Amino acid sequence: IFKGMGQTVVPELIKSLDHVDPNIRSMAAYKMGTFPHTLKKVTLKLLRLLYDPHTGVQIMTIESLQKCGLDSLPQKDVRFMLKILMRGIRSSDRWFKATSVILIGPMGRRALPAIPMLKQTFLSILSQRLAIYAASSLAQIVPEGRKVLRQAVTHPNAKVRWMAFMALQRYASKGIPG
Repeated sequence: IFKGMGQTVVPELIKSLDHVDPNIRSMAAYKMGTFPHTLKKVTLKLLRLLYDPHTGVQIMTIESLQKCGLDSLPQKDVRFMLKILMRGIRSSDRWFKATSVILIGPMGRRALPAIPMLKQTFLSILSQRLAIYAASSLAQIVPEGRKVLRQAVTHPNAKVRWMAFMALQRYASKGIPG
C-alpha cells in the first residue's frame, strides 16, 4: 500500500494511522519507524495507537515508538507497552508471542517484571527460535537478565548452555556493559 518510501509518503502514512482498517493502521505505524526524524512529530498519534483494540496495531506501534527512545515517552505509556508485551509472552498466538519476546529486550531495565516470563520461555525450549529470542531479550536487561543467562551457561541441557553463551557473547562483543 505504501509503495514509495521517500519523504513524500509521510503525509499519507500519518493519515493512514487513523484508517478504519487495522491492517493499514498497523502497517502505517510500522512504516513510521523508518522515518525517525518524523517520529517526534507524530508521537502523540502513535501513543494513542497503543490503546487500539487490535494487537497488531499495538505491536507495530511499540516497535516504532522504541525508535523514538523510551526516555522521551510518558512513563505511563511505557508501562502500558510493557503490559502489552507481557500479555504477548503469555499468548498462544505465535506471532504475538514471538514479537513480544523480541520487543521486550530493548526496554532494558524497564522490563524487569518480565524476567521470570522470559526465563521460563528461554528454559522451556518448546521452540528453539523463541528461546533464542528470549535469551537475546534477557541479555539486554542489564544486569538482572544477564544473571539468568550466566546461570544458564551451566545448565544440563547443551542447547540452553549454547543459547545463553551466544546471547551473552553477542552483547559483550557490541561493547554493551553488564
